[in-house]
Amino acid sequence: MKNKILSTTTVLMLSLVMLSCSDYGQVVKGDNYEDKLLKAEALYAKESYPRAITLYEQVYQRYPRTEDGQLSYYKMGMSYYKMRDFIMAGYYLNNFVSRFPYSAKAEECLFLSAMCSVKLSPDASLDQEDTQIAINDLQTFIDRYPESNLVDSCNAIMDNLRFKLETKEYNSVMLYHNMENYKAAKTSATLFMENFPQSSYNEELAYIRVYNAFTLATKSIFTKKKERFEEVIKYCDLFTAKYETSSFGKKVRKIKENSQEELLKVSENYKFRELLASYQLSETESKAKKIIYLKETIEKHRNFVAEFPNSEFLKRANDIKEKAEKELQKLQ
Repeated sequence: MKNKILSTTTVLMLSLVMLSCSDYGQVVKGDNYEDKLLKAEALYAKESYPRAITLYEQVYQRYPRTEDGQLSYYKMGMSYYKMRDFIMAGYYLNNFVSRFPYSAKAEECLFLSAMCSVKLSPDASLDQEDTQIAINDLQTFIDRYPESNLVDSCNAIMDNLRFKLETKEYNSVMLYHNMENYKAAKTSATLFMENFPQSSYNEELAYIRVYNAFTLATKSIFTKKKERFEEVIKYCDLFTAKYETSSFGKKVRKIKENSQEELLKVSENYKFRELLASYQLSETESKAKKIIYLKETIEKHRNFVAEFPNSEFLKRANDIKEKAEKELQKLQ
């Protein structure tokens, strides 16, 4: 008996579904657009959004410039939004504003269109093109409806999206840093601070720039050391001026001290090389030029010893000076 009751109930339910489907099919195929809109509204209320969209589309195509057409287009966008199909929802809601700019629902649709872009914004580890689009769309809403009670919400959402952009760029800088790509880390940190001057990451990245600039300078060929250590000192001074109480302060001061010492060594090396170059130039067949270069060698030796009395090049410099004096005596 129980099985018969269950079987009867199942048959009745299937019959109702088939009747409902048959009713829906007839409305879709029919020419009564008032019935189509009524059926679409009923389906929308039941959250049967795909079926509702089909009927709303028919009504809009038939009466695009009427109130029914406007309502149908709005409900198509809302149906997609409720289905979380944010690509299609964004398309319809944004187009609604273009097609019905004076509608009472235009403000809502423009906001929801922007929210669709927000929903499509990916995780910070992925490409952030959609995040930038979302920020632009929210700004468009603010520009069009500056008095809207949704402006504060838009600004808060934009702050979160900008932080996501910052995080993406911050991660890129740190990736270069961790990979020991010193030049790229230094350059990308600089660009980050230029693009996001108010970022909470800037203090750390200012130190990252100092560290990578210093490491790059220490590993550079001799001809690039002077310029790069001077750059390190400049970055250290910028850091100290902006972040006086930073936890990175001690490290930055140490790096500056080391850079100044390295610069002194570079300058010492440069001066010795200049002395040596003058002596080598004296190896010319022209007696007049030979005298000029030998005198120049002796003068550069005098300056070198005065500036670097404890130089590691001092013995070599003295040997060169003595040779220059002997050769000069022979010529005079």
